[in-house]
Amino acid sequence: MTAAADAIKALTPPDCWDDELDMPFRWYMPDNPRSLRVEVDEDGDVAIYAGTCWTTQVVGALTAVEARWLRDVWPALLLTVDAYTGVPS
Repeated sequence: MTAAADAIKALTPPDCWDDELDMPFRWYMPDNPRSLRVEVDEDGDVAIYAGTCWTTQVVGALTAVEARWLRDVWPALLLTVDAYTGVPS
């Protein structure tokens, strides 16, 4: 693992890290009142959720702040999609 990958892993909660791919598969937006999170499943499909536990729902729309955060995590998210599917974006 590179120094950059080590740093990313150190900042990623263990339940959001795929040890086989050695990269994250789930991202939580910090300080978000809706508890926004983005997940990539093993088929490479991406889902955006809000809420926690039994109140979790698929997000139908994003606020401007959420869209900007998603823009920032998008490159890492696409790398995970590529790793799961074996197809470069």
